[in-house]
Amino acid sequence: MVGARRVGRARGETLAEAAAREAFEETGLLVEIGRELWMVEIPAGDGRVFEVHDFAATPTGGTLHAGDDALDVRWFTPEELDQVPLTHDLAGYLARAGIIPTPHRQSGG
Repeated sequence: MVGARRVGRARGETLAEAAAREAFEETGLLVEIGRELWMVEIPAGDGRVFEVHDFAATPTGGTLHAGDDALDVRWFTPEELDQVPLTHDLAGYLARAGIIPTPHRQSGG
C-alpha cells in the first residue's frame, strides 16, 4: 500500500504517478500502482488539511530501504500487525479494503 498527498504531487503528475514516486523515495521499491483503496483528510493542527490517497501497489523492483524521512522500513504479515504501533485505524482501513483479515484489536497511535 502506498499513499499520495495531494500537496505532494509535482505539476501535471497524477495521483497514481505521485504514489509510485513516493513509494520509491520512501522505500527504494519500484511499484506498479493498482486501485485506489481510500482517501482520508488529516487535519494538520494549524488549519491546513492534508488529503491523502492510498493505493494498492505491487513491488516490481528496487531494494527495500528506509528513505531519509523514515527510521525503518520492513515487511509485516497481517498477524504481526497486532504487535506494532500503527496509525489510528490503519488495520481497520486495511481490513475494510480486503488487504488483511479483520483485525483482532483496534489500531492506535
